Amino acid sequence: MIIEYVVLHHTGGTDANPLADTSHHTGAMIKDWHIKGNGWSDIGYNFVIEKSGNIFIGRKVGTPGAHAVGRKPKKPEYGSMNGKSIGICMAGNFDATKPTVSQIEALHRLLQELFKQYPTIKEVIPHRWVDPKTCPGKNVSDKWVTDLINLKEVQKLDLSRVSNQELLQELTNRLK
Repeated sequence: MIIEYVVLHHTGGTDANPLADTSHHTGAMIKDWHIKGNGWSDIGYNFVIEKSGNIFIGRKVGTPGAHAVGRKPKKPEYGSMNGKSIGICMAGNFDATKPTVSQIEALHRLLQELFKQYPTIKEVIPHRWVDPKTCPGKNVSDKWVTDLINLKEVQKLDLSRVSNQELLQELTNRLK
């Protein structure tokens, strides 16, 4: 299996309340729901980034996921992503809020590691480009998600003169 994409998700709301706060969801809770509630063999995502920034390791990378079926892809190549992508879910409903600073920092660290391990990754895309959803939330722009691929280039830059706070503020501003 060649990994070409990273698909970014959020936990979103509930069926009863689409704007419900789901930031308290943990990787273990999601895994339990996917296995017991959906009858799947494992969690659908490869990674879950919890509100605290903790990264929960889910389904083994290289095993087709259950996170992006491809019901209404933006481009034909965005059809089912489950066999050619890594699914990362951030806990929270980003239709109502935004990711925490800890989540953004963890996402950047995780992506930088994944880009090293899987140099075949060519795009980071929002789940809404694959399926008819708002995922990863209305408050997370397409540009912010797709610009995450630029972290591949950041690895090559000397950022020793830039403070983490300045860099984080710039990246957070791009969410707008």
